Amino acid sequence: MKPDRHSTAAVWVLIGALCMVCPGGALGQTTESRPTRPSESAPGSAQPAPQPPSVVYKPPLRGAPADRVGGGTRGIGSEEVPQVMVLAPDHPGLTTQPRPSLFWYISMPTSRRVDFTLRDEMTGVTVLNTTLPSPQAAGIQRIDLSRFEVDLAVGKDYRWIVNVVLDPSRPSRDIFSAGIIRRTEGPKLPEDRIEGGDRILAAAWYAGEGLWYDALEAAGEAVDAAPSDKIYRSVRASLLDQVGLCQAARFEMAH
Repeated sequence: MKPDRHSTAAVWVLIGALCMVCPGGALGQTTESRPTRPSESAPGSAQPAPQPPSVVYKPPLRGAPADRVGGGTRGIGSEEVPQVMVLAPDHPGLTTQPRPSLFWYISMPTSRRVDFTLRDEMTGVTVLNTTLPSPQAAGIQRIDLSRFEVDLAVGKDYRWIVNVVLDPSRPSRDIFSAGIIRRTEGPKLPEDRIEGGDRILAAAWYAGEGLWYDALEAAGEAVDAAPSDKIYRSVRASLLDQVGLCQAARFEMAH
């Protein structure tokens, strides 16, 4: 899907949906999204450009209490340190992939060490522990699990943690954020219905099936393919906003 297919009006529809204020001055959580009706055209005028689909995340039935940890901003003397946030819902998010991509947000660049841990939630066993590249820019970062020799088992919950090390001798001062991921066997993306590998349509389908991590990855692939496309960024921001990740959604809309 090329960026010039979308109408400017669609951008403002999505931006408007993100302008409600949620607690703390962040963007409001979207609970429902309706398709935008195209404006009527005068006789003989060109047909309006196609608009992106509504991307509405429908979470699975929640059988557990909220479980997402966000890393707050603290200072070391006069030094400012970043806000860190895993881009996960406050319940076990689903994926169909054995090695999905995970995404996290940082409010500012840092040269400090950033650690990533993946742990079996039931046994407490660490499946993966590695150091990530220090972010050179603020914003959304990707962890591609396909780079590591680890497969998520179907039906298991894993806790994933991003940790910024402030003082190696005092781990209690670290800033971290954590979420839960669970692999499920299905459903499978109907690729015959997703024209030309359209990643936004794929994101909409995954979100409607409650597959959080797959939806976010598809939206991320669309953004990576066209970073300056405001429609793609608006779709990703809308997804983040729907699960209360207001700061990351607000950053996305500003860039």
